[in-house]
Amino acid sequence: MQLKHFDYWDEAVRIALDDVGLKASDEQIQEIAGSMEGSHENYGQSMGHDVASANLVSADKSEIARLKRELETALDTAADVPGLAKTNQDQDWEIKRLRRVVVNLQEESS
Repeated sequence: MQLKHFDYWDEAVRIALDDVGLKASDEQIQEIAGSMEGSHENYGQSMGHDVASANLVSADKSEIARLKRELETALDTAADVPGLAKTNQDQDWEIKRLRRVVVNLQEESS
């Protein structure tokens, strides 16, 4: 049997009251359950969880963008050095690998 959201909080209040030996009317239990449900909905924001995770995602995207700019600058510089990027097969492979890493990081952060 699946409980509805409010039923969950109603049952939680009833169990808590029973555990400590307190009695309450159905109306009082419903008021307390409603307050607990509202508190639960705001918990992440009040404790900074929602804001912190959003800031981390934003920071990750900024860091990926910065790394991509640095990589592109390095690749452009290497391509301008005669005999460096175009004649060395290992360096060409490394450049392609780094480009794939940047693309993968961008896809993961999207």
